[in-house]
Amino acid sequence: VVGLSLHPSGRYFASAASDGSWAVHSAESGDVVVSGTVDSQVAGIAYHPDGVFLGLGTVDGFAKILDIGQNQVLATLDVASGGEEKSVGGLHFSENGYYFATVTREEVAVWDLRKQKKVVAWTLADFEDGAAFVDAVFDRSGKYLAVATPGLVRLLRVKGWATMVDLACADTVASVGWIGHLSTAVAVACAENSVRVYEPAQ
Repeated sequence: VVGLSLHPSGRYFASAASDGSWAVHSAESGDVVVSGTVDSQVAGIAYHPDGVFLGLGTVDGFAKILDIGQNQVLATLDVASGGEEKSVGGLHFSENGYYFATVTREEVAVWDLRKQKKVVAWTLADFEDGAAFVDAVFDRSGKYLAVATPGLVRLLRVKGWATMVDLACADTVASVGWIGHLSTAVAVACAENSVRVYEPAQ
């Protein structure tokens, strides 16, 4: 199993395995409600805010948008098929349902699903530590995006994609998440078994 994602209702969760199989489970019982496979090895999974679609990142550099009920791939985005680091391990939908973030070790990109085109992208040259990308997460309002490398978390405004602040981390960043409905703080999980919480100075 390479990824889990909670359904917006909290009643289900989806899992993905490296062999290309995926499943939706009951959160109460764990039973499989529906399952299927795609024609690629999978590296990551994410629920769309509508709860009827899944995003699947593949090891060969693609992101697939899947209709769960029809068990059908609706769109395939070429994220990094020509890159050296192809695996798309990070996926996150904006709450507006239109923007979709993809993460490989070499690039973070935001896509407009209505046009199936890349809107903006960042490479390691855009970040000081330049090691690898580890995560990218929209906040609940869809107005902000957090992008993480092992030593830095950058918070951006979606409008104009301007940087608000860079948070330097002494420990090795593994993942990042927004706290609360108003996104008043950011939690950073680190490889050294620590969690750091950042919030605006009062």
